[in-house]
Amino acid sequence: MVKRNLLPDWYPARCHRENLYWDVPQWIRALSHRSQLVRAETEGCLAKEDLEAAIIWGQHPVMPPVTFSLSIETGQPDALLFRYFAEALEAARKRPYSPAGSGICQNITLQKSKFKLLSLMDGLGKLHHLRVLDWIDLSLWSRLSGITLETTYLGDIFWSDEEIDRRYRLATSTRPLACQLVSQSVIYSLSRVGSTL
Repeated sequence: MVKRNLLPDWYPARCHRENLYWDVPQWIRALSHRSQLVRAETEGCLAKEDLEAAIIWGQHPVMPPVTFSLSIETGQPDALLFRYFAEALEAARKRPYSPAGSGICQNITLQKSKFKLLSLMDGLGKLHHLRVLDWIDLSLWSRLSGITLETTYLGDIFWSDEEIDRRYRLATSTRPLACQLVSQSVIYSLSRVGSTL
């Protein structure tokens, strides 16, 4: 029998309560962390214990390093080789890994330009209000534990005091935004924006 709508005893964790007050670097670290968790779950490498340790105690998930190959002609001048390397490294970091179509983001169709990074960085409270981290963490936990968390139930948990269509907000705002925010290319862009603020 499928279990439904049972929350883990760690929810809400400290990160879910405190992220209203986070600054840009804290959000970037948290989203980068979740990106690795989502990738690990997609690849079948995430255990429930690892997820809970990451959420409750902030332990960094252990992931194999992301590598890339570069063929170079050693007879070229050093300055040119360094430029090739820098360009290849930037391209690798921007590689558009996205969890869309696998794992918790299955069947999400992401638009090319979902939000403006600068305006997002200016309105971090929106990420808290839309319960982005909460949704990612609970969705991963739901998949690993085999417990179904229904959209209506999560909407009631996240916005119990608001007179809105909670299911609609979760489906059209929280879930697509969360899936976009844990893609590597977006985190790389956020990091670059964050370093200039």
